[in-house]
Amino acid sequence: MLSYIYQFAYRFENNHKLWPNTLYLNQRHYQQLCNEFINPADTSSILSHLSMVLVITDDAEHPHLAYLRSTWLDRSKQGARNSGYNSKDALASQLE
Repeated sequence: MLSYIYQFAYRFENNHKLWPNTLYLNQRHYQQLCNEFINPADTSSILSHLSMVLVITDDAEHPHLAYLRSTWLDRSKQGARNSGYNSKDALASQLE
């Protein structure tokens, strides 16, 4: 799954001249992706490795990539500066 996502991302970058920053997966694909990492439960490591925001949705029959100008993670980081909000912990808790 990881090699597929990278190939897909390179094609996305070739077509759009931007590296994607958002990955849409369904739960089954997400589990396949996690199983390719040494610690499948370490969502922080997985997100760091991908350098993308991960959206898990039943609507994603197949993995989808997107480039969003302002992602939820970007807005969370701005809020974190003011409120002590930890976006990685929040996202990790949503994925569990």
